[in-house]
Amino acid sequence: MGCIIKDHNQVFSLAACRRELVQVEVAVGEAMAVRWGLTLAKDLNLEKIVIKSDAKVVVDCVNGLSRMVALDPVIVDIKESLSSFMFASLLFHSRSCNTQAHNLARLAHFVGSRTWVDEFPSEDISTFVTD
Repeated sequence: MGCIIKDHNQVFSLAACRRELVQVEVAVGEAMAVRWGLTLAKDLNLEKIVIKSDAKVVVDCVNGLSRMVALDPVIVDIKESLSSFMFASLLFHSRSCNTQAHNLARLAHFVGSRTWVDEFPSEDISTFVTD
């Protein structure tokens, strides 16, 4: 999973990746990533957030536009988390606009769970691969 946190001016402040040692359907994994992003935002005491995900099925399920029974338990968690913020919104964001988060998710395979504050990890993931 990969998460980028920016302020309201789109200034980068934190990047994080997380490696889960489970195998799940893609949509479930995407929902888990949204839930993790919300947990991270709560841990940082953020009050107003906009979460952007390229998983349209997850966004649609959270926003009540569709339902996928396999996602129900995670969707319930996401909705509960969203309600704990002063303002929170989950928006669809196309994959082409979400490359940094995907690079972080790929990076998690090599470095596990890791966080960078005020710096973004190298785009070249080979700098993290060791023999």
